[in-house]
Amino acid sequence: MIKINISEWKEDIIDRVKEIYYIPKRFLEKVGNFFYWGWQLRDNWDWDSSFMLRMMLIKMKKMQKYLYKYGHSVPSEDPTSDMHKTLRTLIKLCERLINRDPMFYSERAWEAFDKKWGKLETWSTPTDNPKLSNLHFKRDKVTDENRKQFKKEERELYKYQTKLYYRDRKLFFQILEKHLDNIWD
Repeated sequence: MIKINISEWKEDIIDRVKEIYYIPKRFLEKVGNFFYWGWQLRDNWDWDSSFMLRMMLIKMKKMQKYLYKYGHSVPSEDPTSDMHKTLRTLIKLCERLINRDPMFYSERAWEAFDKKWGKLETWSTPTDNPKLSNLHFKRDKVTDENRKQFKKEERELYKYQTKLYYRDRKLFFQILEKHLDNIWD
């Protein structure tokens, strides 16, 4: 007489049903993912390096949502490290790098610059070509005598902004390199 363990047989059937259910579910997820990334890639240009950062930002934000919902399953080598905090920092840095907002990096410096040299006024005038125009800039306190000093200080301010931008970029990639294997659960 053959003994059949019903519970093992029942579990085997349940596993097979789950496998059958998993195939169309996974297929639909892949199709959805295809359309999601297709929509995200619509503005991609091969020569635009900032798009790589935008794709990384999307991946990090999706991972952040996942971690908040399900938690983290891969322990970090550093027990004091908080992957949520690290991911938040990476997201903020990435957003800053994508926007390249010069005012973010030196808003107070530009306020002092405007106070010293006057607010920037811009206007345009038409040219012979109707598709083009001349763009003009003026500051109230800039004269022919102090123009050289003005240009020098303006260049220094732009150099300062650039230095801060590259500092953030270096920090972003250092953090990413250090935690790359740990933040992707």
